[in-house]
Amino acid sequence: MFFFVVDCIGDDVTVGKFYATYLIQEYFRRFKARQKAQDQANEMPGNSTVALQVKTVVVFVRDHSDC
Repeated sequence: MFFFVVDCIGDDVTVGKFYATYLIQEYFRRFKARQKAQDQANEMPGNSTVALQVKTVVVFVRDHSDC
């Protein structure tokens, strides 16, 4: 049997590092979209939580659509 030890020390880009970066960027994108939707809802006359929830759902669906 052969046992190999892989040395991961260094500046190598691994799948885990790439995926973590992707997740952080995606979270930030959603945060900014949610923040923008909240700001727009606060500027609208008669702002309500229903309008904010609808905008949040629209942003979520837009971000997760396969089209």
